[in-house]
Amino acid sequence: MKKLTVLAMFTALSLICHAQDIVKSDLCANCVVWVNKYYISIADTAKHNPILVYHVITKRQLEIADSLKANKTTKIDRAKYPFKAVKGFPNETKIFSIANKIYRKINPKNVIAKGHVASADDYSWSAGGMDTSMRYTFNIAMEYQSQNAGTQLGTEYMCRAMARKYDTVKVWAGTWGSQDVINDGKIKVNFPAVYWKIAAYNGEVHCYWMPNNDDGAGQANYPKFEISLAELAAKLEFDPMEVIKGETSL
Repeated sequence: MKKLTVLAMFTALSLICHAQDIVKSDLCANCVVWVNKYYISIADTAKHNPILVYHVITKRQLEIADSLKANKTTKIDRAKYPFKAVKGFPNETKIFSIANKIYRKINPKNVIAKGHVASADDYSWSAGGMDTSMRYTFNIAMEYQSQNAGTQLGTEYMCRAMARKYDTVKVWAGTWGSQDVINDGKIKVNFPAVYWKIAAYNGEVHCYWMPNNDDGAGQANYPKFEISLAELAAKLEFDPMEVIKGETSL
């Protein structure tokens, strides 16, 4: 297993001083890390994939979201927050359009979604958080809608339920592997094979290795994809919890 740290010492010092900067990460050759107010993301800029995203869900955040949703004038409606690129990075909207044309020729029922790693609905308490969650490369990757609305959504519901019950859930999540590469003539974007997740709450750690295909359909099916942390780290060739350690001030 590769022994990797999130940043070299000089980079860690840079992050402390400049929390909004995007700087080089040593997790992979083309990786950068973005620390913002809402999550920490390590992204592969060659694959245009979020490799590791860390965020925290709290009971208080969910209670604020509940209060805002009770009034149409205060509800933070995710439909009003478009997907967009982080400044200095390419807009991937065309790539998703091309991917859908390709995969619908294979099967008209195929839908390739703009799949969140850190759920947008985890930020229904904050307009800034909702907006920041909609970023290509750092929190969005290609995801079969069957899996996006299936096991992925099932784990998201579970995490919010556990936050309501135990006050806080820490989440490490990301993408892995490749099942295709989509080219729009300007950039090439990797279509990951797996979405994975670690949820830590109440002294427990639960890990999920979820196939990014129709096998991931069905919200209630996510428990069958649970694996140990050791298995997850072996597959990834790094331990997400160790990589983020020291940068968990969120």
